[in-house]
Amino acid sequence: MTRSNQNEVLTQYKHVRESWGIYWKSYGGYSALLRSPYFHFAILISLLCRPVWAIEHEGWAWYSICVDVIPNILGFTLGGYAMLLAFGNEKFQDLLAGDDGNGEPSAFMKVNGTFIHFIVLQIIALLAALISFGWDVKTGVFAFIGFTTFVYALFSAVAAALAILRLAGVFDYFLKAQKKTENQKNVSQTKCKIS
Repeated sequence: MTRSNQNEVLTQYKHVRESWGIYWKSYGGYSALLRSPYFHFAILISLLCRPVWAIEHEGWAWYSICVDVIPNILGFTLGGYAMLLAFGNEKFQDLLAGDDGNGEPSAFMKVNGTFIHFIVLQIIALLAALISFGWDVKTGVFAFIGFTTFVYALFSAVAAALAILRLAGVFDYFLKAQKKTENQKNVSQTKCKIS
């Protein structure tokens, strides 16, 4: 490999690392993960579903559920994410995006972080299922972690949907404020014409 090719490879790895950094900061990092009720619920549900990942079943394993469910959800998620990026009008997108000076991600980036987190969890769950399938890991710690990631991905669907609902609520408020401003402007212009 030439020196130029090595630099290109290193540049690609640098871009990947930067992209992961943007995602992790937008999501909220480890503190957001550890405080997440959805993460807590996923652990609880996994413990309640202990027979699924801790007991070996003949002809069936925990990863069968994951391999059947995740690809469908992932396709739907990617379509929903594309729609999210086109949400609202240009003024609204300008309002949500950008740095407010405090170094925190914008509201737009936080919603994107939530959606990317949902996608990342689905992919990790699917990879854990594929590894478990390949090595026939039906029980044990890895099965618990894989199943918990799968359940967390499902709960993250709720988190992503609620993030969109919050965004829609902000957009609704924005439109109402915009209409109110336009109505006040129209009333003022009418009064000026009458005078």
